[in-house]
Amino acid sequence: MSEQPPMPEEVEGAAEKESAWGIAATLIRHGLVPVGLLIFLVFVVPKFEDIFKSFGLPELPAVTTLVMSVSHFAKQCFVVPLAIVAAFLAGDVFIYHRLKRTGDPIWYRLWGVFVLLVEGAMVLAVMLAVFLPLMVDVTAVTE
Repeated sequence: MSEQPPMPEEVEGAAEKESAWGIAATLIRHGLVPVGLLIFLVFVVPKFEDIFKSFGLPELPAVTTLVMSVSHFAKQCFVVPLAIVAAFLAGDVFIYHRLKRTGDPIWYRLWGVFVLLVEGAMVLAVMLAVFLPLMVDVTAVTE
């Protein structure tokens, strides 16, 4: 005996379920870096500020001062940066799935690479800003 093809309602339900799981998976994949960066700004950067104060550096590089200011803002008004991350993530997932529906995999893959590059640049900038004073201090001590 041959198997009967699935009923149309079952097919529609499976497509909706797959779509919901696809959006959830995309939210998790694309949301890890921005949420991690926000957590880093709120909880880790203030600890580095204390370390820099204990070094007694006369002044910090401008990019480090900027990251410290963003960290203070993110800590005081946590809702605003969280809303910015949520809006960025919603737009990202919307564009990703809209491109995925076109049927040409190159466009949504390129979008994924673009988002990864933008997020990577943000992480690199914050890490460089945080660790730059440590590198400057180490070179001053070795001379």
